[in-house]
Amino acid sequence: MTHIIVVEPGDGEADFIREGAFSPFWNPLSETRYSDPAHIPPWDWAERLDGWGWEFIRTVGNDGFAFIVLVPDSEGVDPMLRAMCRELIPCG
Repeated sequence: MTHIIVVEPGDGEADFIREGAFSPFWNPLSETRYSDPAHIPPWDWAERLDGWGWEFIRTVGNDGFAFIVLVPDSEGVDPMLRAMCRELIPCG
């Protein structure tokens, strides 16, 4: 089973928590937050989508459930989310 989250302008961390019960800025395994020098991104796979933005997959549990998150690189999208994606998801 898969849940797709398409980030839209104006969406923030609270929207991720409400829709997916997680924050893209927090890694519960390492207990680190983006901006912490020891932060490890909480996704399992990520890719830069040339000309559009980024895609990352976060699996939950061992039953195959995953969130596919699509983040457009566009005006109005959370600047911290865009900065994190630029920094941590290299161009393919």
